[in-house]
Amino acid sequence: MIDSTEVVLAAFRAVQARDEQTLARLSDPHIEFHWPDSLPYGGSRPGAAVLPGPVPSWSETWDPLQGAAERKMDPRVVAASQSEVVVLWQQRGRSADGQRFEMPVLGLYGVGDGKLARAQMFYFDTVPVLAFLRTAARP
Repeated sequence: MIDSTEVVLAAFRAVQARDEQTLARLSDPHIEFHWPDSLPYGGSRPGAAVLPGPVPSWSETWDPLQGAAERKMDPRVVAASQSEVVVLWQQRGRSADGQRFEMPVLGLYGVGDGKLARAQMFYFDTVPVLAFLRTAARP
């Protein structure tokens, strides 16, 4: 049996490397992503969250704001069972004018049959996230 913690940490490595093939291999085809509704990429999304939709995805929002340093998420497992893993990680970004953003995020990840099946992210405070994204989006 594949360890749930290893599946989740491998998924984090794939996200940091922007390795979509590895992330797809690690993910259940029916994976569900859940983000706070107040964020531009908020809400629940079934399946591959990389497909264009009515709202921008997390990747579409953050990729333009992340160089190699900002992609580093520093995931730290704080609790784990056979089917769930809780990870504290860092959301980072940098605007074109050099403004930096960093905030901890707590994620609850469901694992089934050795695959990442569910991801729900809890930001400590979405107000500063929104303020940064509004400022960073300005030309």
